[in-house]
Amino acid sequence: MSRPPLISFIFTSALITGSLVTLLRDFEAPMLRQLPAPYCGFIDVTVKDGYRYEQFVSSIRYIMEPGDILVGFLESGMWCPYPELYADGREVEPFELLAGPYIINYVYTTGNAEHVTARYISQFCDTVAIELEPYRFSKLVINPKTLNRLAGYREVSRSEALGLEEEFAVTSHSMGCFGGRSEELFVIQETEGNAQLRYRSYNLDTTLTLVGAFSAYRDQLQSGIEQVTKASDGCTTTFYYDIKVQDRILRLMDGSCQGSDLERLLFNLRSQAQVGRYDH
Repeated sequence: MSRPPLISFIFTSALITGSLVTLLRDFEAPMLRQLPAPYCGFIDVTVKDGYRYEQFVSSIRYIMEPGDILVGFLESGMWCPYPELYADGREVEPFELLAGPYIINYVYTTGNAEHVTARYISQFCDTVAIELEPYRFSKLVINPKTLNRLAGYREVSRSEALGLEEEFAVTSHSMGCFGGRSEELFVIQETEGNAQLRYRSYNLDTTLTLVGAFSAYRDQLQSGIEQVTKASDGCTTTFYYDIKVQDRILRLMDGSCQGSDLERLLFNLRSQAQVGRYDH
């Protein structure tokens, strides 16, 4: 039986629309883009005065030279937006250009290098390297979706099985009106019946054997995942958690200020790491 013309048109349109949505969802914009003209801005200068570092904006504008690559801060998901850049195998040290009170652009000078590589690092310490062919004036814009794909990351929902198995990693940070906590990395793995922790924060990177069995930490994490909620009860601080097991990533946000087994677990791990730094 043939479909009436109107129904066939609607059916075909729906298929086309669905295909377009899929294409748009899967489309990844190139990270390296051509600038129509060289970017110029004020250079941010850091001066050491005794034990203190003071910053001020110079009165001299820097204008990009051919081969320069501009990198600006953008929402970057689980990745550091400023990569390590290598030109013909040599690491290029960037310098800063201010683009506003809180936005810093980095400029990498590659000159006429034939091979340029950008190396991105995720909050889980995984790395992805991307080969670049710079334009005369280039802008490198981070694309978390591209980096997640290249790293093999697969985001899952709370309803999917994360599978904690024998190792898991958690990153955490908080933001609020009255400050927040810097990003921390907790990697917990089972070793001969015991639990081992690697803890990394802005001022500490340590590995130690934990008190208690791995299964106890695993169970508390699973309980904490179920308790975390996006709901806000007027709390001024929001907690962010990313949990990684092999290639699976679960991203959570807690604005309830009610506390959870997850936050209590991280407090316990942080305390053991802080004590352990003095035992070595």
